[in-house]
Amino acid sequence: MMAAVKPRHADFPFAFAFLLLLEGCRAQVTDGTVMLGPCDMTNNPDCKRVGDVVLGGLFPVHKAKKDEQGDLQCVDTTTTLNEFGFERLEAMRFAVQKANDNKFLGNVKIGFDMRDTCQDSTYALRQSLGFLNIEASTIPDYSFTVGVAGAASSGISIAVTDLLNLFEVPLVSYASTSAKLSVVDRYPSFFRTLPPDRFQARAMADIVHKLGWRYVHTVHSTGAYGGDGISSFYKAAEALEIDVGARIELSPTAPSQEFRDSIRGALDNLTRDDPLSRGNLLVMFAHLDVAKNVMDVIQKTKGLRERQFTFIGSDAWGDKVEAVYDRDEEINSVEVARGMLSVVPEAVLVRELKEHVAQLNPTNYTNKENPWFAQYWEKKFQCDPEKGSPNISATACTNKSLAGVNLDSKVAYVVDAVHVFLHALKDMMMDRCKGKVEMCPNATRCFNGTQFCGNELRDYIQKVTFTAESNDPFKFDNNGDFVSAKYDIKNLHILDGPEPDNIRFENVGTWQLDNLTSGAGILFLNDELLWWVNGKRGLQNVPVENCSPECSIGQFKRRLKLHDNTPSFTCWECTDCRGDHMYVSFAMDRYGRCVKCQANSTNTEDHTDCTVLEEEYLAHDEGLAIFLMVLAVIGVALVTLTFVAFFTKWGTPVVMASSRELSMVLLSGILLCFLLTFVFVGRPSDIACGIQRFCPVIFLSMIFGALLIKTNRISRLFNRGANVQRPPFISPMSQLVFSGIIVLISCFIGAVWLLITPPEAVTRTETENLQVIRICQHLVHPGLLVSWVWIFLLIIACTYYGFRTRKIPENFRETMFISFAAYSECIIWLAFIPFGFVGLEDQYVTAIVSLAVMLSALAAWGCLFVPKLYIVILRPERNKRRATMRRSSRPSLGDSVTPGSTNQGSSEGKENGEPANGRPSRLNSVHFINAV
Repeated sequence: MMAAVKPRHADFPFAFAFLLLLEGCRAQVTDGTVMLGPCDMTNNPDCKRVGDVVLGGLFPVHKAKKDEQGDLQCVDTTTTLNEFGFERLEAMRFAVQKANDNKFLGNVKIGFDMRDTCQDSTYALRQSLGFLNIEASTIPDYSFTVGVAGAASSGISIAVTDLLNLFEVPLVSYASTSAKLSVVDRYPSFFRTLPPDRFQARAMADIVHKLGWRYVHTVHSTGAYGGDGISSFYKAAEALEIDVGARIELSPTAPSQEFRDSIRGALDNLTRDDPLSRGNLLVMFAHLDVAKNVMDVIQKTKGLRERQFTFIGSDAWGDKVEAVYDRDEEINSVEVARGMLSVVPEAVLVRELKEHVAQLNPTNYTNKENPWFAQYWEKKFQCDPEKGSPNISATACTNKSLAGVNLDSKVAYVVDAVHVFLHALKDMMMDRCKGKVEMCPNATRCFNGTQFCGNELRDYIQKVTFTAESNDPFKFDNNGDFVSAKYDIKNLHILDGPEPDNIRFENVGTWQLDNLTSGAGILFLNDELLWWVNGKRGLQNVPVENCSPECSIGQFKRRLKLHDNTPSFTCWECTDCRGDHMYVSFAMDRYGRCVKCQANSTNTEDHTDCTVLEEEYLAHDEGLAIFLMVLAVIGVALVTLTFVAFFTKWGTPVVMASSRELSMVLLSGILLCFLLTFVFVGRPSDIACGIQRFCPVIFLSMIFGALLIKTNRISRLFNRGANVQRPPFISPMSQLVFSGIIVLISCFIGAVWLLITPPEAVTRTETENLQVIRICQHLVHPGLLVSWVWIFLLIIACTYYGFRTRKIPENFRETMFISFAAYSECIIWLAFIPFGFVGLEDQYVTAIVSLAVMLSALAAWGCLFVPKLYIVILRPERNKRRATMRRSSRPSLGDSVTPGSTNQGSSEGKENGEPANGRPSRLNSVHFINAV
């Protein structure tokens, strides 16, 4: 009998028919429909039950054996039986039987067709073709399996779902966890009852982090399970700053000896004298066969066995005794695996299933639906229930019990997978049969070979909700994944007694998903239950798993690059903590690298921290600043005394003869120069820097500008020649105007300088002396030179007019003191230039400028006002008109005087106001001075 199948893709029928022919199936294509006949798939038996609705199942009952060419062959023997595969198959048989007994679908009988995958994708794909052709002689009128529970391996599930999806047959896996299967556009008919690998990988990374480990090696098998799982672990580890050293990838498809040689070669790299080969923590995301061989190679290699590796295993092998002990394959790596940790989906006790298995016995197992029960019994108890064994009779063998057997941890997820189909079928029947659960005609059409409603069933599967065996609400997310994620943390304990009875994978903790979006979870570890490879127990005895030892104080950790060329978090070489160039301070950061301290800071003596350097400037409490301020206060006091003396003696001849108004300008400039010191002292700011650049030139121009106008006025009065006319612009107001013009010119020069180069207070780090100096930027600048050139011009002009007025009466030869002042200014500023323009730019420049300005003011005050104060305060008798009108008794330099001519000239001058030779008398000029 032929069954009609119409794949979803129009271009697929011919290719699919060709595939069927290769597999020994009779097939023909008519109008895009593939007509299937019986397929000669394998000689191995399968587990079937007739029903109105048939559920398929794929289970790893046996493991394939490699031939000499490396090809996998499925051998149906006791030695190749997987106990966990049998237990999962029996769990599905039990769940279907219970549903029929409870009439979950009413009078609709549920059948099953469970097949062995032999843990091989090609073999599983050949077996899955049988789901598309159930012979009429076996199940009349029903040609299709409505859905398949399986497979156990992600690689097999990917291959099978690609096939079944073409015929709209949904696949619900109980153990496939690869992230690839979460891509709903690629695998729209795939679902699973346990969480995907990304959560398991996150749990493994959380364990590593919680136990204080920061450096691991990884081993993973090729394919979807190992490759995707370890990739998820790498992402989680990077987020937690966990380094991954050696990344070993193993392919179990190679011939046996070649496979073991590749394992040995990969692991031998861990024995090299290389920092990256250190560390004894191995995270293994691999299939059972890979993990078993890795353990065996380590056990039989002395250098690796002595390393005492700590393993963290994935769910494919992490709770399987045969991973560390297999009598048939002569594998015993119990001591190597002692203390290993593993992450497996939460093991849920299905109490009724456990009771069901406990009642199974070769004497009462007469249904023979499960053809592999005898092999399971023989492997479990090492005796043939029919023939017995050399050490035990057949009767004694059959008297043994499965009551104490611990079932595989994933049997609950198999039961949930069956319930997914049952609830979806029930909902679908109720909608198609007007609220009744029965095989009405509208429902029957969906489950025969002419019109299979697989996509409709898939939609019902997507929406199922029920209470899972874990008592959690069950539902799928949009990717077909179970929305909850709970894991048990297993720890391998080796008890006293014979093997394998002394091998226990004990629950020592849990990990539960807390945030579905981020994948974060809550980890709990029971301190008292943890056993380690070194025989010690508890969190306080966790083996140290570091790539490199801690460095000594004063050394930094030069981070090494891992095999993927990324900088390591935990592998380093200890190097003295010195800078990579001169005079740069470094300190160790939390990653153990020497890093440059931030600006304005330096390292501590032990190179463990950076300390901020205090800013250095001319502070008020420094000795130099105190000296300058004391000098300024003295200067202010002296100028104030001068002001008081002049104002109290305002109308006296000495004060009047000194050009009172200009003297006030002079004293004001001197006073401001002293007060300017208080701006130079203290922390520089932009405003203070502007004042320091602008005001000294202005205040000094007030001094020397007034002196210039004053000497110019005296010169014009006493050097008129034959001109008897009073010189113009000698009134006090005129003198003040000219002084103001000179000051305005200085202001213009200073303003242009400020506009071209705005004032700015900056902080500079002197790396040689580890100093942070706060100074005014551009305090010493070409603009300053221009300003001082102007001041020098004023000084030179004052000196010139002082020279011209050298022959005036003794009491009015003030220009001599002006010359002294000019010479003093030259000396002061010529001394300042080497320090200011050639010396270093630091806080001492500020002190030098301040001192130079004060010395200029002090020299001007001492030369110009001390002689007057001497007369006004100490010799008031000389502060009279007669004294001021007395001609000098000594001839001035250049005078042509004959003996006795002085008194005569004086006498005549009193009477006539003219000298004997007819020239204007200098005494006459004195009258002009006093008059003004």
